[in-house]
Amino acid sequence: MAYWQELNPQARISDTPWQATVDAVGWTGDSANDLRMDLAKTGYAVSPAAFDDLQLKTLLAIVLNVVRAGHRPAYALVYDEFYEFFGNVGKYLTQIFRSDVLMVPDEFDVHFVPASERAAGSKPHRDSIRAADYLDEAGVPELLNIWVPLTDASLSNSCIYVLPANHDPAFYQAIAGNAIHWRIDDTTMQAVRALPAKAGTMLFWAPSLLHWGSRSSEKAAAPRVSVACYFQSAKARKFHPTAMPMAGKLPFRDRIALIDKVCQPQTQPPHV
Repeated sequence: MAYWQELNPQARISDTPWQATVDAVGWTGDSANDLRMDLAKTGYAVSPAAFDDLQLKTLLAIVLNVVRAGHRPAYALVYDEFYEFFGNVGKYLTQIFRSDVLMVPDEFDVHFVPASERAAGSKPHRDSIRAADYLDEAGVPELLNIWVPLTDASLSNSCIYVLPANHDPAFYQAIAGNAIHWRIDDTTMQAVRALPAKAGTMLFWAPSLLHWGSRSSEKAAAPRVSVACYFQSAKARKFHPTAMPMAGKLPFRDRIALIDKVCQPQTQPPHV
């Protein structure tokens, strides 16, 4: 742990990373309802910017130090500041789920896409954690992947692209957990949407939504840095064993175990 504290001395590592989580401002009732309707229709939604510049700059500085030291950006998740951030995300999501929220840190990650033609986000895919019963009676997902850019995500530096659920014949088949990776024909290609987003905007989508990160460009103004994690409604059954309330303890070694799972089989940095 001492290694990580020296790498980012301005950041914290404690057993109780949620303690500084603050109440989110939230959205109006109409805004939350609009987001729920988007999720039910298209399988994704885009929120207004939800985080202040200081918090975003703090998280970004941590990630850049981790990357400069030669480590996978996911190792930024050892620091308390990211769990305070996740706690604030959860405060917003109570309005989407209309219930308390559980964080599902299996496969949570931090992404760093350099400003280069050789760099790209993830390939077209559907997320791995999904089940036949994760839509509520209104068709709103009770399990969501939340993706937040810490830098502006533009058409030049690898923004997210999606195939909306209402234009994807395989979307509801994929909900059941069937092994459908991606399908785009001439008709569905026209329905693909780019989602450029300002830093601090929240994108959330159903795990069965087909999505990917585009290729970057040397014309990009900066790398694209983002953080992603699953969350679920606390009133639904647990969709993964790692689902947890954002309170209590999450010791350093437990975080390292979760991060290592994301980063395997690549070489691991020192843990102590």
